[in-house]
Amino acid sequence: MSKEVPGLVGVGPHRQAETLRRVALVTDYVAGRMSSRDAIARLGVSEPTFWRLVRAWRQAGRAEALPGAGSRKRPSFPVSREQAAIVAEAEAAMPAVPISRVVQLALDLGRARGVAMPGVTNVRNCVTAARRGRGLRPAGFAELVLGFCAVGLPVFHPDHGIVMPTMCLLLDVRISAIPLGLSLSLRPPEAGDAARAFLDAIARADTHDEVIADRLTVPIGEGARWAHLTASLEGAGLAVAAHPLRPRSGRVLSRLLGLRPAGIALHADMTDRAIGSRPYRMREGEPLSLDDAEDVMRHRLSDALPGPRRVLVPDAGRRGTLSAAMLGIAAEPAAAA
Repeated sequence: MSKEVPGLVGVGPHRQAETLRRVALVTDYVAGRMSSRDAIARLGVSEPTFWRLVRAWRQAGRAEALPGAGSRKRPSFPVSREQAAIVAEAEAAMPAVPISRVVQLALDLGRARGVAMPGVTNVRNCVTAARRGRGLRPAGFAELVLGFCAVGLPVFHPDHGIVMPTMCLLLDVRISAIPLGLSLSLRPPEAGDAARAFLDAIARADTHDEVIADRLTVPIGEGARWAHLTASLEGAGLAVAAHPLRPRSGRVLSRLLGLRPAGIALHADMTDRAIGSRPYRMREGEPLSLDDAEDVMRHRLSDALPGPRRVLVPDAGRRGTLSAAMLGIAAEPAAAA
């Protein structure tokens, strides 16, 4: 499915067709248009599973609530106002340090004040949400961030079976984290994939801004294509803050977006692995094509992180030159995955 079906946004992308079929049959049974025996036969499930489907549909009325929908949503545990205030205090005191240190400070503050704090994961989620809510923290940080990260979508690879693709994502973090452009690939981070993300950002911009971003941070690998990418961005007037592409570079996006933005898992520490070393273990459903997975990711992020997609380069002439350069880089042959 290249486009997501309305009402199935919370369903795993690889399970949407089957979930839609289940909803139709369960709805027919609930409405009295089909007997339970016929519904069970057409669904191809056991009788207990059928009644679980019926109960879930009657209680929630949402496709994502059905067993086998692949939503994989984890239960959330409430955080009290007192706990949230302690986490906010810790984050405000350490706005530019790694999240792990903020989490530890929050736990220490809670212990010192006799307040039972939530688990480490919940504290981390609170800190991440606070940072997302105000963009990229203090003055001096980049306003645009390019990052790579392996994502939990099942994509078919002709040599390696079902694997997790690499996402390259350009974020505007001036107000909040807003996705400007992205690309998905079946290889570790490459300059061509970064170029495609910039092209996507140029094509999808919906808000003109005369002020160019103060700073763009980009992870840079070795080779002429990366050098060409950096030079092209700087030639368009963007202030590029380049840093070496390292195995942990994938954590940049997970720190900004959390571990499951739009319900799709980010696997930061798998980003640098060869594509054959990151299999997606899928119990049910069908894998996606790379193009369909890219459409799903773009749609999900746009819905979950709404906001104005500002034009990357205000000057039309420079923008055209940058587009031509990115097209050239994207077309150059890349190293084998």
